[in-house]
Parts: sequence; C-alpha cells; structure tokens
Amino acid sequence: MSETPTAVTEPAEPADQPEQSVPQPAADAGAPRRYSVDGFNTLYWCYFGLAIGGVLLTITVIGILIGFPALVAAAVCAAIFMYRAWDQVQDSEARATPGLAVGLMFVPLFNLYWAYIAIWGLSKNLNSYTRRNNIEAPIVNEGLALGLCVMMSISLIFMFVPILDIILVLATLPLGLIVMNDFRKASMAIAASGA
Repeated sequence: MSETPTAVTEPAEPADQPEQSVPQPAADAGAPRRYSVDGFNTLYWCYFGLAIGGVLLTITVIGILIGFPALVAAAVCAAIFMYRAWDQVQDSEARATPGLAVGLMFVPLFNLYWAYIAIWGLSKNLNSYTRRNNIEAPIVNEGLALGLCVMMSISLIFMFVPILDIILVLATLPLGLIVMNDFRKASMAIAASGA
C-alpha cells in the first residue's frame, strides 16, 4: 500500500485570523481600595454614640438589655472602620492584611497579644504610610494607641471581677475614642488624597 501524501497547510497570516480579546489586568490591580472620606466619619460617629450609650446603659441593671446590643453594634462599626483603615495602607510595608488584623481580634485570649498588632500597628502604619506618600495628615499618637492596648489587655484579664472591670472599661473608653478619632483623621486624609 502506498501512502498518499497529505497536504501541508501553512499557518494563516495574522491578518486572516479573527482578533481574539485577551483579558488584560485592571489598571489598578493590586492597588489598595479607596474609601470615601464621609464613610470614615460616619463609622466613627456611629461607633462613638453606640460605645458611649452601650457602656452607660450596661452599667445599669435595667439598661443591660439595650446596652449590650449597642456595644455589639459599636464593635461591628469599629471592626468595619479598622478593616477599611488597614485596607487603605496596604503596600509592601503593611504589618498585616485587613482581614487578619480585624479577624484575629475576635479570637479569645489571643486578642490580648493581637491588639498590639491591630491597634498599635495600625497607628504606626498610618503614620508611615502618610510620610511615604507625602500626605498631609494629622499624626496618629502611637503612645496613646499603645496605652489603649495595655488598658484593653488589663480589662480583659480582670473581666470576671465586675467592679474592677467596670472601672477599667470606663477608663479605657475615652482613650479608645481618642485613638479611633486619630485613626479617623488620618484615614480621611488618606482617602481625600487618593494615594
């Protein structure tokens, strides 16, 4: 049997081939997500009102039914705020991802350590990010952020000593509001800069 030669076809010229669209990566792929200035402001004031109202209502026996849900809502506002603040400073210098920074704050006992990464670390990251990117923003007081972490740790340690814990929470609350306000101002400056 003889084999019949098969015709060899040459590849078609590039002009003869239909154009295929190749998905291109987005221009901002890998860039941190930006949030609105008003979003940080709104989250902070929701946190502020719910935290103060919740603490004041919780220390009264009658107000526990209203105060505890208000404190839970304040914690949700704070978690969203912290996630967004961490998300804005994501670059090669960031100490943690937003999900890790916020998520590990909810792990019992481990959060005694992690607060120093999530809160004190955020104060450092906000300051260094604004310096690196030449953003005019108020400096976040890193000492107050560290003090807040220490007070939160002490409060968690004495959580089962009711009178002492109430005193510690009442002492920690103003410090937390001041630190979150520093975070708010710096985050709003970053959001306004678009950097």
